[in-house]
Amino acid sequence: MAAVRIWRLPSSAVAGVLVLLAFFFGAACQENGAGQDHAPAELRLKHVFDGDSFNAVSGGPTFHIRIVGIDAPERGSRKAGVPGQPYSRKAAEHLKRLLSGHPIRIAGYGMDSYRRQLAEVFVGSRNVGLDMVASGYAEVYTGRMPKGFDPRPYRDAEVHARRDGRGMWTQGRAYLSPRAWRAAHPR
Repeated sequence: MAAVRIWRLPSSAVAGVLVLLAFFFGAACQENGAGQDHAPAELRLKHVFDGDSFNAVSGGPTFHIRIVGIDAPERGSRKAGVPGQPYSRKAAEHLKRLLSGHPIRIAGYGMDSYRRQLAEVFVGSRNVGLDMVASGYAEVYTGRMPKGFDPRPYRDAEVHARRDGRGMWTQGRAYLSPRAWRAAHPR
């Protein structure tokens, strides 16, 4: 009779594996057009990079999350001597205020080319990405949207934020989209 070896993992490792499965299950649901029927993982903020990406933790693992459907002003690079876009710091600060001290839920849309989890982000019933656009700290992403993602509420919020001159929209004609800024300031 063959010996059976049983592996026991610490509870933090088990929690990490479960969160990874939730991410991959969420991405698979989106790729198969299943929508957001899965239960998003609950996370805590670790670090905000800019107005549309952050690190979050659940137990042990850290996840880099890129908020799907939005594009926030770009932070500069001290190393390269490139200043940030106007409103880049305010956008990052606003995102940090929305996420700090609250349980974060996500609805995944797969990974982007930088290996970040693309996700709609929620704190309570608040859609954080939609709030960023409505507050004038992000615009609607102009690239290809993932399958199953509905950008219409984001576009409506952007129209109102522009019309009301909120956040970055106070710049008027001087405003440069994050996409155009990245093209002018390659890293």
